[in-house]
Amino acid sequence: MNIRLIKRVVAALLGIGGAANGGFMLAAPPLWYDSVPGLAHTGPFNPHFVSDIGVAYVVAGLALLSHARGDRVIGLRLLEAPRSCADTRSFTCSTS
Repeated sequence: MNIRLIKRVVAALLGIGGAANGGFMLAAPPLWYDSVPGLAHTGPFNPHFVSDIGVAYVVAGLALLSHARGDRVIGLRLLEAPRSCADTRSFTCSTS
């Protein structure tokens, strides 16, 4: 079997699971908190924290699904350093 296909299938499965978990965390935080075994023993329910982590799960899940489709992640371009001053809109670029 093709290793690239296996990677895409695994990314799709993890992406579906992560996005679904994140969606559950955002849609019903108290229910999610009560549904996870042993979580209530770690401390009191914090809706802000659950929502923040839910967003992270959704974003990571969507990124994995995008990879599974074979899309190139264009957002990573934003993390690259500009090659010259013409590539940036920053006033901190010096031409000397």
